[in-house]
Amino acid sequence: MRFNTVKRYKQFLSCQSSDIFNKLCRDFSTNNSTTNLINSHEKNNITTNIVDKMCRKLHLIKNHPLNIIKTKIEKYFLMQLNLKFDVFDDSSPIVHIQQNFDDLLIPKDHVSRHKSDTYYIDDDYLLRTHTSAHQSTLMKESNIFLCSGDVYRRDEIDRSHYPIFHQMEGVRIFDQDFFTQGKTRDAKVSTVAKNLQQTLEGIVNTLFGNAEKRWIEAYFPFTNPLFELEIYYNDEWLEVLGCGVI
Repeated sequence: MRFNTVKRYKQFLSCQSSDIFNKLCRDFSTNNSTTNLINSHEKNNITTNIVDKMCRKLHLIKNHPLNIIKTKIEKYFLMQLNLKFDVFDDSSPIVHIQQNFDDLLIPKDHVSRHKSDTYYIDDDYLLRTHTSAHQSTLMKESNIFLCSGDVYRRDEIDRSHYPIFHQMEGVRIFDQDFFTQGKTRDAKVSTVAKNLQQTLEGIVNTLFGNAEKRWIEAYFPFTNPLFELEIYYNDEWLEVLGCGVI
């Protein structure tokens, strides 16, 4: 299912944020400069501790645990499903507020927009809180892709939370030829949802073995239906992914 039409200036925003990020990494590697990220704007709430880690790209370091998981998932799509897909794994974590929130139909008063939850550079730019921030742009470039990268949220640190973590996201746009002719929209959504769940159960089996799992209905503004998949681990249910039909 295709997302709403994206405005033309989106590619410019993506390129501009990439330029800022690349300059940041160059400056920081030479003189620990935090230019463009930590500034005097009233909305700016980024700390040096966050900037210190922004250019590390752990998911791209060979044999790092994050890279091992990323590679396993990519191989699953390539070898098990025999799907040709694009990989986007080096996008700038600096995105426009429209990409991170508005394009995903997140309400203006949603808690995730608060300074207590999100790292802001200024009124226009922030550090992505999810890889979904690239979804509207990438769907103009590819019908099936995987996107991975570091994401940032102002979480309190505990055993399961940290302000920086990594996500991997997959999107597939189905051609009309995939569906039986004459199917209603609801029937098409049901077909896509079933295919999605089967695909992701296969990924979970690849990563965790034949673990006990269950699907939980959930909600997010830009998907309907939305599901979360949990596995039973150490005598408790652990959420491992969320998914839905766009």
